[in-house]
Amino acid sequence: LYSCIIQIMYETRKDSPALYWLRSDQTSDGSHPFLITNNKFTYARGIFPCQDSPSIRFTFAGEISVPNNLSSVIICGRTHKRLIKDGSRYKFAFYETFPMPAYAMIIVVGSLEIVELHHNVNLWAEKKYIEQSKTYFAKFHHIFTIAKELCGPLYKQYNICVLPPNIPEIEVSCLSMIFVSSTLLNEDSFLICSTVAQKVAQNWAGGLVTCTNFQHLWLSKSFSTFISRRIIHRMYKQNLIPNEMSFLERITAYSLINKINLHDLDSEQKLVPNLRSILPKDITKCVIDELGYILLNYLEYFLGPVNFELYLQSYFSNFRFKSINTNDWLIHLSYYFVKICKIISFHVSILEF
Repeated sequence: LYSCIIQIMYETRKDSPALYWLRSDQTSDGSHPFLITNNKFTYARGIFPCQDSPSIRFTFAGEISVPNNLSSVIICGRTHKRLIKDGSRYKFAFYETFPMPAYAMIIVVGSLEIVELHHNVNLWAEKKYIEQSKTYFAKFHHIFTIAKELCGPLYKQYNICVLPPNIPEIEVSCLSMIFVSSTLLNEDSFLICSTVAQKVAQNWAGGLVTCTNFQHLWLSKSFSTFISRRIIHRMYKQNLIPNEMSFLERITAYSLINKINLHDLDSEQKLVPNLRSILPKDITKCVIDELGYILLNYLEYFLGPVNFELYLQSYFSNFRFKSINTNDWLIHLSYYFVKICKIISFHVSILEF
C-alpha cells in the first residue's frame, strides 16, 4: 500500500468573482482593507483547486499570510488556531476536522472586533458597529437555541459576523458562522430576526447536510425556509394567528395551484428541475423553495408537529456531514414514519414535481 502527496502550484486572479475586495476608504474606519470570499455554486474553483461540487466534502489544513496590521482572519467561521510572526506579516494557521463542501470555504480578512454575545456565541463587527450589533442581535442566542431544539446539535462554538455596509447581502453558507450586512441594522427587529433565522437554518440545511448536485438544491432551500419560519413562529407565536399562512405563502400557493391547473409547470420550475443549459449563476431561479416548503408544511400537518420535529432531528442526524439527493430523502422519510413511527402506510411521490 502506497501513499502519494500531490503538490499543486497555483495563483488566484484578483478579479476572481469569488473575491470581494474593499479598499480602506470603503470600510467604516477607513484605515484597513477588507476581504471576504463568496464561493457560491462553482466560484470556489476560482480560489483554490477543488472538485467544486456540493457532493464532495473534505477536511483541510492551511495557512493565510496577512500584513500585521490586520487583526482578524476567519476561515469557515472559525478564528485562527495558531499565530506565527513572519517579519512584517502574520501567518494564521487553520484546520478543519469536519468534512465540508467547497462553497463553505469562507475566508474573511480585515479589522474586526469580537465580543461574546452569550456562552459559546461570539459577534464579529467593525468597531463602528460593534455596540449597535450587540443590541440588535441580542436575540441571536434565542434563535440558535430554537434551531438546535428543532434540528439537533451543530457546533459548540458559534459566531455571527457583521460585514461592512459596502458588502452586499450575500448568501454564503458556513457551518459555524453566519454573515449579515451592517445595513440590516437599519431594519426593524422582526426583519432582523427573520433574516438571521434564515441564515441559521441554512447552516443545518445547506451546511450540515448538502445536496449531491444543484438539481436537488430544493433540499437545502426548502428545508431552510421551513426551519426558519418555525423559528419565527416560536419566537412570535403570541402575535401570530394560528393556522394562518403568511401573505407570501398564500401568494405562492395560489400561483402554484394555477400553474398546475393550467399544466404550465415548466421542467425547469419543478421541485427537481432539469438544469441542462442552465448557468450556475441562474440555478436559484429554477429552484422554487416555496414549493418544497409547502410540501414539508403538508407533511408536518399530515404527520403531526411533534412527530415531524422528531423526524427533522433524525434527518439531520442520519445525513450529518453527507451529501444526498431527493431519492435519499424519500427513502429516509418513508423508513422513519413506517418503521419508527409505526404508520401503516406512507407514500410520497414527487413525480409530478
